[in-house]
Amino acid sequence: MDFPTDPALMDRMCALLDAAPVGLALFDNQCRYQYVNRTLAQLNKRDAADHIGKRPSEIIRLGGALERSLERVLRGEAALFAETLESQRRRADGQAIHYRVDYWAQRQPDGPVVGVGCLVRETTDEAAVRLELEQANRELRKLDEMKNNLLGNVSHELRSPLVGIRGYVELLQQGKRDQDNTERKWLGRIQHNVTRLERIIDELLQM
Repeated sequence: MDFPTDPALMDRMCALLDAAPVGLALFDNQCRYQYVNRTLAQLNKRDAADHIGKRPSEIIRLGGALERSLERVLRGEAALFAETLESQRRRADGQAIHYRVDYWAQRQPDGPVVGVGCLVRETTDEAAVRLELEQANRELRKLDEMKNNLLGNVSHELRSPLVGIRGYVELLQQGKRDQDNTERKWLGRIQHNVTRLERIIDELLQM
């Protein structure tokens, strides 16, 4: 990002950047701050002017990790990428503070990387929600596994007696040729009810 040389335009541009809801920093090819907006200065709990000409490791505890990422961009390994960093600071409730940091290479018109731009925003609440969702997903997978085990056991316990009943009915139907109408009727009814129960069990297991 090139800053305008006209003082009035420079003031207007800085005012717009200071009003941004995310932190913004520009670094030279030595990983030294060239510009810091008001939002990032507040996140770092330092005046914006205190940053200029210094490396992140001189300003914040996460500076070492930030510098390693800046150097990746300066070496040309990643022209644009993002990462999440966890601060050593904690909220009043003891929750770790997380930040999402987006990096992009600043290039000269002919191509060489001369610096790095950086956007920073706190994502602690998002991280907390993500952890809650991950925990909920684990619980759901556990419940789903329990459900599958239960259905498997229920299916076995319910089907086994029906298989035996159907087998005996078929033996009776085939083995006794002199059955009267009443016997055939009751055997047919038993077979019909066995089929009906099997269908009900299938429907229950598919719910």
